[in-house]
Amino acid sequence: MDFFQRNKLLFLVLFVGTTQFLFSVLTIQKINTEIPSFFIDSPEYISTSKFFLGEAEHSPIVSKRLFSSVIPFLSAMLSGLMGLPSAYLFVNFIFLIICSVILYLYFRKTFGDEKYALIAVALFMTSMPIIVWVPAVLVDMGTYLGCAILLYYTSFPFHDKLKDFMARIFLYAFAVLLKPSLAAIVLFCVLYQFFIRKEFISVFISGVCSVLIVFSAYEMMNISVGSFFGFFPAGHRHWLLVISSFTFAYHILFILVFVGLKYFRKINLTFIKPPKDFFSINALYLLCAMAFFFNSAYVIRFAFLTYPVFLTVSLYGMAYFAKRTKSENKSLIYLTSIYMLSSNIAALVYKTRILENIGKELVGQSWWYMF
Repeated sequence: MDFFQRNKLLFLVLFVGTTQFLFSVLTIQKINTEIPSFFIDSPEYISTSKFFLGEAEHSPIVSKRLFSSVIPFLSAMLSGLMGLPSAYLFVNFIFLIICSVILYLYFRKTFGDEKYALIAVALFMTSMPIIVWVPAVLVDMGTYLGCAILLYYTSFPFHDKLKDFMARIFLYAFAVLLKPSLAAIVLFCVLYQFFIRKEFISVFISGVCSVLIVFSAYEMMNISVGSFFGFFPAGHRHWLLVISSFTFAYHILFILVFVGLKYFRKINLTFIKPPKDFFSINALYLLCAMAFFFNSAYVIRFAFLTYPVFLTVSLYGMAYFAKRTKSENKSLIYLTSIYMLSSNIAALVYKTRILENIGKELVGQSWWYMF
């Protein structure tokens, strides 16, 4: 009981995020689709789960989706209890809660202020990409969970060298099996530990061990190791798509980001006492996430890999505004509520495809599909 009392505000925020998840399942996920919570990729993930159940053959489509094997496998294991589509929603929801708790711990340690950690969680759980692609038969939630885990581990590693070494091996391998796009965030971890922490030997050995684990898993699933490097999609590249992807992902949060950037290094203006290498971690993370985005398809889901840095900087902007009002707490609630509303509007605009004709005129094909 004491645990719930101590963390009642966190449970309240998780309840708000859960309500948003259910709202999306019951409304937004039913727009412009014959099957609720299904996207163009969803049948391929269903086939992948059926492969794990022995109900589908090892086809080229299944081979492609086996690179993101964790969520399809877990969904297959739960399918006997609730059916595959529901299993995907359940796994994604559990991952969403785990990811949110990790973010809460990360921002509480980073900022030293619980209310801003709670705000970060609320912003994350009600972001447009979370609203659209998490309550669905997809595996994108695995990507966002992997981002949170790797960032937390890099910022707050184990003090025991053996535990740190073993955790590094497991987390690197687990992240890449969640989603190959997380290789970009693993690269961030490796670069940080190699060049900033200067752990040359342990980074090299743990990296080799992680690669061997991942490739062994690929061999067990009978997918080509060489195909991994051809997994990352090209195409859908247009400068307008860069703007639209980040606009949909963050919309009005950009206002707070711009303010936050102005005061990012002026710690005395805010509550923040950052951990060691705080700025280096954020800069390097953003560099690796953006490098992946610009070398793949310009889509919202890939743009959202940058969310930890955008949340961090936007909280500086929030602090700048809120601390100059009569009631800081009320200002934070108002700003967060406006963002939640804006995220739902962005999700509705995306799902209703009202920009489709504009996309055809400007880019030559439908924007909604490329997102």
